Amino acid sequence: MQWAELIEKIEPEVRRIVEDAGYMFVDMVHRREGRSPILSVVIHKDPSVNLKDCEKISRRIELFLDSLDVISGRYILEVTSPGLDRKIRRDFEYDVFKGRLARITFVDDEGKTRTVEATLVAVQDDKLVVSKGDDYFRIPLSSIKKAVLIPQI
Repeated sequence: MQWAELIEKIEPEVRRIVEDAGYMFVDMVHRREGRSPILSVVIHKDPSVNLKDCEKISRRIELFLDSLDVISGRYILEVTSPGLDRKIRRDFEYDVFKGRLARITFVDDEGKTRTVEATLVAVQDDKLVVSKGDDYFRIPLSSIKKAVLIPQI
């Protein structure tokens, strides 16, 4: 089974495991580092995810994966937090990270590429609502090319 097929097959159950434990499922991806395939699961919890959280979820996902016996060969299971400067990949993540500052690159109504640093407010009617100072802007989700959280330390 290819990794893309595998992720499609196991993601609903991995999502349930994460959410039943009180965390938010953010993402699951496959990548390689050298010869080692890595299955990376990203979780979130307010105010933050710590090492014990990752270990707890990792053990639960391992039990599930071992019971299926669908991954042949060796692999590394990695459970992580989104990180301070995470790239936003899915539309629902704008709600996950509302209140956080982000750098958003999008194409405006005139076809020009613009970048704005603004606070994520909400997603409404297929538009991202952001604030900059006292002003609010609506950016169509379909026009967003890239969005990255800006670390606030």
